[in-house]
Amino acid sequence: MQVNILHRPEPDPHKKKVFPMQQQMVHEQGLKTTILATAPALEDADMIELMKADSEKYGDELGLSFHALGTPDIVDLVGFAEEAFWLYDEADKRKVIRYLIDKFKDVFGFEPFSAASYHFDASSLRILLEECPSIKTVVGGCFEEGVRVYHGCNNSWYLFNEGMPWGAWYPSKSHSLRPAQSADDAFDVVAVPHLSRDLVLAYEGRNDFWASHPPNVQRGMGNLGDNCPYDKNLIDQWRYQERFNSGYSYLNVFVSAQWLIPSHNSEEPPEVSVSLYRQQLEYIKSLADKGEAEVMTMTEFGQWYRKKFPINHREVSLAKEVLYGSGKHYFWYIDPYMRVLVDMFQGCSIGDLRPYIAKVPVTTGSDTPHKMLGSYPYLIHSQYRTGYLNHCFDGSRTTAILKHGDSQVDLADYIFKCDEVFDDRKGFVTKPSVVKFDDGVEVTLKIRFLFEEDGQVIIERELVSVEGGDKKQIELTEYFKGCYGITEYPEDMSDIKLAINAAEAKSLSFRYKRQQLSSSSVDSVEAIIPPIKTIAGLKPADGKKWDGTVAEGILFSPYYTLKLTRVLKAGETSRICLYLKAMN
Repeated sequence: MQVNILHRPEPDPHKKKVFPMQQQMVHEQGLKTTILATAPALEDADMIELMKADSEKYGDELGLSFHALGTPDIVDLVGFAEEAFWLYDEADKRKVIRYLIDKFKDVFGFEPFSAASYHFDASSLRILLEECPSIKTVVGGCFEEGVRVYHGCNNSWYLFNEGMPWGAWYPSKSHSLRPAQSADDAFDVVAVPHLSRDLVLAYEGRNDFWASHPPNVQRGMGNLGDNCPYDKNLIDQWRYQERFNSGYSYLNVFVSAQWLIPSHNSEEPPEVSVSLYRQQLEYIKSLADKGEAEVMTMTEFGQWYRKKFPINHREVSLAKEVLYGSGKHYFWYIDPYMRVLVDMFQGCSIGDLRPYIAKVPVTTGSDTPHKMLGSYPYLIHSQYRTGYLNHCFDGSRTTAILKHGDSQVDLADYIFKCDEVFDDRKGFVTKPSVVKFDDGVEVTLKIRFLFEEDGQVIIERELVSVEGGDKKQIELTEYFKGCYGITEYPEDMSDIKLAINAAEAKSLSFRYKRQQLSSSSVDSVEAIIPPIKTIAGLKPADGKKWDGTVAEGILFSPYYTLKLTRVLKAGETSRICLYLKAMN
């Protein structure tokens, strides 16, 4: 496992003693850090002396942080105070970047090789690299920070940048949260997330609680005093991903001083926070001593990553819930064409789907149409747009409906567990699970997901056996219920067109009137979504004849639905391709 330990010196009187303590804690373990200097730290003689001394003595890297930008010089430079660097207009971004680069060089005698911000949008990265080409590694964003955190912080945290990678990536020039598809599409920089998140709890709830950040876990009450097995279990969860990614996993630890002083962030005294952080560092050290972790500076990691992985790198994670004992399994897949989350706790339904293949361009700032909304749009998000049935309608998700006679079941009612992850082909197969119908029939089912490198997901459902009843045939309907957006609020779907591609092609324009079209022996069923330049579809991949249906929703339930249906016998395997394409 590759590890970055990041510190951010802050000369505020309440925090000034914390940074030296943090540095000492790391160095006592024989480890090194990346020191990300803020604008105030570059004005403080004591901080400067300490940063230089630790860099010379311990090999710590000196980098630049775009945080705490309310210094008098910066306010005078742009004319106002704005903490969120990525929300400046382009002219002010350039002014602040140039000022900080010059200040950094004046203090340390060289330009930085690494930089950090809670978010670097595409225009921020472009200007940063124009002004300072030496920078090769950045903290590029907060994985899954967004609407849920916004609500939890009483509408005071305008960091809308969801849909990004959970590990390192090569950011695209058109949308920095999207992995680049080619060298021409890529910034010449390796990006990492602000923290390594819990890939179960970060999806389901307030993800700023659940990460490689012990004081944040305290806010979620995942500890009992200075005893918190979860902190180590989460590190082990990231180490576990090495099995599926050719021996690679990445961990990022970034605890700033404000979390280790008395504050409203925790009901416990800061001594508990310090103790938990020290225990985390000790555990990382124990792994390093066994050769199971390598602590690097940001620049060292960026160099290592470039040698290890090409721009079209694919990555998966099998996330197992490690705090509450629920037994949930989530499978994550990412490449330059899509990001997918498969929820095995709900029948292997897709709970999050981002169409990177469409290359949706987004920059943030006061001079952009997006303003603060920097997320990459989703086609499915079951946490923001309902997912499985809740109240009167279900929402955005995929599933399979099985029917035997007059009885039917939705696989989202059933829990599946991963049996094997395929490293070479990128995919997984579940353990067999028994599905029960009201009429007494029981179907034993296995599910496989295989991820292709061109925006395609192959979904296989194997009917291992069918027991009970007279009929040994099961009608299976593959089901894709989608929308698009970046928040829980619906977007205008009037431009969407739904199509059945068959011998006799059919289509309808979305009018919120429950229109529906069906046909037999279809080639595919599609949703054409111009606002995000995406086509999403289902097509048979097993050489069998499938019936197809497309349907629109209503204003009270604004979704489109794609369906493929055929009859299977015991022992048969269905094979469907869920595909994404970019619109011309």
